[in-house]
Amino acid sequence: FRKDYQIIGLIGDPLESPSHLQGSEAVAYLENVEGIPSYMPDYQKEQANASFIREALNQGLLSSVHDVSDGGLAMALMECCLGASAKPGIGARVSMKNAKHSVSELFGEGPPRYIISAELESAGRLRDLAASHRVTFAEIGRTGGDALAIEPFFNISLRALREQWESPWH
Repeated sequence: FRKDYQIIGLIGDPLESPSHLQGSEAVAYLENVEGIPSYMPDYQKEQANASFIREALNQGLLSSVHDVSDGGLAMALMECCLGASAKPGIGARVSMKNAKHSVSELFGEGPPRYIISAELESAGRLRDLAASHRVTFAEIGRTGGDALAIEPFFNISLRALREQWESPWH
C-alpha cells in the first residue's frame, strides 16, 4: 500500500469452497505434501481482470495492485502492508465477517485475484468500471494504522510482522 485512508478492494471471484485450497502453500505445509493438483484457470475471467486493472491504471484510479498467489489473501495483504516505503509499513483493516469459507478465502491460491488500493472518492468509478468489464469487485477494507487486522481472525502489529518476515528463519 502507498497511503493511509484508502479503500482496499479485491478483484476476482470469491473462493466458494474449500477445494480452492488445493495446491496452496497452506495445504502443503499442513499436510506435509507437495504437488497437489491446483485449480484450472478460467482464461476469460483472467483476461477480464487484466483488462479492468489496465483501464483503471490508465485512468489513474489505482494507487496499488498486488496479485493474490502463494499463501493466499492473508499473505498478499501482509506483503501490501510491508511493501510500503515507510517502515514499518502501512497498516490495513479488512473484514472477512461475511466469508462463506474463511480458510479458503484467507489462504486459497486460486482462481486469480488481485488486491487494489485507491482513493476513497474512486470507489464508485471502480465499481462502475468493474461492472462494465464483468469483473467481481468487493471493497474489503481500508488502509492505515500500524497493524494488519483481518476481522474477525487476527490483529498483528506491523513491527511484529516485519520482524518475523525479516528473520533468518523465514
